[in-house]
Amino acid sequence: MHKRIALLSACFLLVSCGGSGDTVACDERYWDGTVGTCLPNGWEILNAETLRQRGVPDETIAAFQSSESFSGQFPTVAVTRERL
Repeated sequence: MHKRIALLSACFLLVSCGGSGDTVACDERYWDGTVGTCLPNGWEILNAETLRQRGVPDETIAAFQSSESFSGQFPTVAVTRERL
């Protein structure tokens, strides 16, 4: 019985960790001297002036936004630098 549970758990672990095989191509590279990333197609870099107009805190060093809306919202990722 314990062997079956261990085998089933191992199979579940392998299936849950498996990838879909889809790869995301790097459409645009971002590097500001500290932070670097690769943006897929459909994402844009928000400039500093746009961030300030939207009231984003000064700790935000980079922000990226999807050009495609999901449920009426545009997904946005903000990168902040905070003193620890």
